Amino acid sequence: MMRYWATLVILLLCKGLATAQDVEATDIVAQILEEMSADGTLTEDFEDEAAELVALSANKIDLNTASDEQISKIFFLTEKQKEILLSRRERFGPYRSEVELITLPYFSQTDVERLLHFATVKKSNAEPQKATTAQIGIVARVERTYPTMRGFRATTDTTNAPFLGDKYKKLLRINGSWGEQLQGGLVAESDAGEPMFSDGISTTDFLSGFLLYKPHKKFVRKIILGHYSAQFGQGLGMWTGFASDLSAMQASTMRSAMGLNGNMSASESDYLRGVAVAMGNARITADLFISLTDGDASLTTIADSISAEYFASSIQTNGYHRTTSELSKRNNFEQRLMGAYLKHTWKNLNVAIGFNQWHGSIPIGNKGELYKIYYPMHTLTIGSATKA
Repeated sequence: MMRYWATLVILLLCKGLATAQDVEATDIVAQILEEMSADGTLTEDFEDEAAELVALSANKIDLNTASDEQISKIFFLTEKQKEILLSRRERFGPYRSEVELITLPYFSQTDVERLLHFATVKKSNAEPQKATTAQIGIVARVERTYPTMRGFRATTDTTNAPFLGDKYKKLLRINGSWGEQLQGGLVAESDAGEPMFSDGISTTDFLSGFLLYKPHKKFVRKIILGHYSAQFGQGLGMWTGFASDLSAMQASTMRSAMGLNGNMSASESDYLRGVAVAMGNARITADLFISLTDGDASLTTIADSISAEYFASSIQTNGYHRTTSELSKRNNFEQRLMGAYLKHTWKNLNVAIGFNQWHGSIPIGNKGELYKIYYPMHTLTIGSATKA
């Protein structure tokens, strides 16, 4: 106890030789020593600790760079408070201001006010780290149309209904993310009248999924695997340049400049499937994509054709597979699409160019029109757009 009172006397005598800042720090240290003595938390080395603490008032430690040893010099903090100061910085990045200290658990207003006499928060250029959070969303829907459609009713006692499935349309949509870098989605859909677990359809009639990864501060901005959409805005190559009779799949690269994104639509024709990569910086961007999809087509032969090959007289986009006839067209037409979209931004001027190369597994043709039997299996479209 004599050591304690001797330390207080020394602190009071030092006030006459100290600056105003040191005087205030000395008063605070003396007050802290009195409180710690009353509750029995003083340590054997409290004289040295008190002297070091007074010295810190003239050269405050930076809480954004302070080590465990440096923070330990602020002896009036509890072990839990010291741990919080370090763990908060390691988990979320440097403190942005002294105000953040008020929000720390186990710190009262008085604790923070005392702490700021011996520590400070210097401005940091580093971006604060964000906590990684996981999110998931699930939507399940069942629809039924009344009255019952004719396709579900048998024409006679001995003839089954044209539609092979039940009267309910079913949809399941699941999307989720892990932080800001990883996203994914899954869509399963079956229209009313479409069979399940039979006629070549093992589960739902349509199943779509994707995985999207955004590298952290890299030249590669986005990588997508699975089903995705590609929309690059106005331009001959990515908007009006495509002939609409080739495939409705081209309609996904239209006027809205949404770029590359994962597909969460239940549309069975308006999507791409494969891999897509978005690269670039604030001035130059490049989007590359490759797609391989299966669609439905009405196949026919042209009588005047020498080889009597099959041609696609039309491409079906409704996605219905309710009858034997519709099921026979399911995924009988393969489409390959590859392309790129390049854009350069300079002040208020955007200059962009895009191209697509499309290939169908079966040529497009119209029965009875011999001159169209080779139109087309391959197409190449190039276009550009500028905007001031």
